[in-house]
Amino acid sequence: MKRMVLALCCVLWLAVLPAAGESLRVPAALTRVEAEAFYHASSIREIELPEGVERIESLAFAGTSLENVTLPASLNWIADDAFDADVSFHVYAGTYAQTWAEAHARVYTLIGQEPPEGVLWAHDPEDPEGRIVVTGYDGELLPSVLELPGMIDGARVYRIAERAFADCGQLVAVTLPGSLETLEAGAFRRCDALTAVTIADGLTELPDSAFEGCAAMTSVRLPDTLVSVGMSAFEACESLQSVALPASLKSIGESAFYQCATLEAVSFPDGLEMIGASAFRDTALTEAILPDSVTQLGNMAFAGCGRMTRAKLPATLETLTGSDPFYHCDMLNEVSMSVCITDSRNWFKECENISVIHFLKGSTGVMPFVSPGPNRIENTSALTAVDFEEGITHIAANAFDAGNYTGRLAAVGLPASLKSIGEYAFYNQQCLTDIVLPDGLELIGEGAFQDCVSLRRPVIPEGTVCHETAFYNIAGEDEPPEGEEEMP
Repeated sequence: MKRMVLALCCVLWLAVLPAAGESLRVPAALTRVEAEAFYHASSIREIELPEGVERIESLAFAGTSLENVTLPASLNWIADDAFDADVSFHVYAGTYAQTWAEAHARVYTLIGQEPPEGVLWAHDPEDPEGRIVVTGYDGELLPSVLELPGMIDGARVYRIAERAFADCGQLVAVTLPGSLETLEAGAFRRCDALTAVTIADGLTELPDSAFEGCAAMTSVRLPDTLVSVGMSAFEACESLQSVALPASLKSIGESAFYQCATLEAVSFPDGLEMIGASAFRDTALTEAILPDSVTQLGNMAFAGCGRMTRAKLPATLETLTGSDPFYHCDMLNEVSMSVCITDSRNWFKECENISVIHFLKGSTGVMPFVSPGPNRIENTSALTAVDFEEGITHIAANAFDAGNYTGRLAAVGLPASLKSIGEYAFYNQQCLTDIVLPDGLELIGEGAFQDCVSLRRPVIPEGTVCHETAFYNIAGEDEPPEGEEEMP
């Protein structure tokens, strides 16, 4: 059944508007009240919008005779001018509607101020407003499904104390309110039966060890306001299979998802800047597609991800803040990375099955001299294909030098922007049969394609300076042909 949107047509609503002074009843399937939907509908005095309504657009109830409005907890957007200034609102504690009412309404009352049984709380003596801090729980009274309200005893619930619910064995599901500003370290650590967590928008920082060791957790809804995930926040949440990281997120702390053994899917948002050491180590991730905003990648960040087949690093990431970020990712097959990496450490240590590399332009488009493998790949014996993004101008000496082993490189895609190929760049790549050299190529270095015994001689662009041994011992040849333009 299609979700219902209240897009008002005056003729339609003249038929359903109540007589003067009555309460308006609206369909239970409603999800949005459109702009000017009830504009100047003077007969309405009272309305209760049902759960499921998510948006109220501009001037939706302006110019009416509304006196009382009940707003549902499901709302996530209300236009500033949706209501007249003299309306009285009833809102649920800890919801977006409460936040909106605090900023826009002259009069509002809160629904749901009673704390659940078993929740221990107090007015914070150090807080000037006397707001509520949740300090712990009574195990005999605490419900298995905990929906913490945003208001208790007339004050906002703004903080959950350190280890407040740690080692609580009966919690199965937790919903935290939008009023929450601070969740302290280990607040729900080792809640063995906890399967589902929902955190309303408002919280900006998830603390260290917040849900560490919650082995039964299968789902978590993070707030759209979240900026950082703390160290070991979800470490050893062994049943967690996927996480939707919000667009607001900037940093993921050390070991944040370490040993989440069934975690298969994470979408990394644009704007993410830092991934800490061991953040996703020993998970079941099948790919790591990092946005261009990432500037810090910690030690062993994705180490031991034995099911990972694809990794895309941002073109701007050219140095490491740690080492071995993809150590022992045995199934890693396809990699996208900057051509400009100068960091001397191995980025893909013991990743022995990488067969495809897509090189990105990076900051300069120039591949530096690197050893033992192209741009910090320890073992390139499985490499069969490489290509280069437009804008790359130089391929380094010995970049794909097969050395003493028989290279498997069979496909090389060179960009039109390429200006030079360094000496011995593709030496001994015996599976390479064809290559197209771009117009504008200026230099092919000594032995660049030497001993590529299956390679058919390509067309050398006019004006390209080519060393006499650049194509030595390719298919059907053991000496350079007469008349080829040589380097001085």
